[in-house]
Amino acid sequence: ALKGEEIRRPPEVRLEVDLDLYIPEDYIGIREQKVEVYQKLAGATRLEEVEHLRDNIIDRFGRPPEMVSGLFDAAAVRISAAANQIEKMTMASGRVELPFGESRQLSRKDVEAWRRATDKPLEFSFGRVAIITLDLGQVAEYERLAYLRAVLNRV
Repeated sequence: ALKGEEIRRPPEVRLEVDLDLYIPEDYIGIREQKVEVYQKLAGATRLEEVEHLRDNIIDRFGRPPEMVSGLFDAAAVRISAAANQIEKMTMASGRVELPFGESRQLSRKDVEAWRRATDKPLEFSFGRVAIITLDLGQVAEYERLAYLRAVLNRV
């Protein structure tokens, strides 16, 4: 890196989702182009990068199918989760579990911010690490990541 240049690494948030998120052959048929998109998404460190890439893909290939939109939403969730000191996100059957890093304690103000950020059912667990569980069962399957992204951006 150049002297004085900030080194930014992609967030280390692990995402485990029960959705098929991929780029199908009938959307982007050239393997190298698909690999480039996957690499750029994996390396994104700012939400603006994800949106810029999404816009470029739409300009080049048209409106993406939901599994491709989900890839972009997953990349954005990873960045927003890291900004909130969430170490991992697990989504299965509409339930999202968000464990925070050990150094991140949730205050009453944090809990209130989460409550205001969503009208969906929330559970808070305060053990060794704080865990928020969000019930997105009433949200359409491929809209859950976009919904979670919006919640993370409001807290």
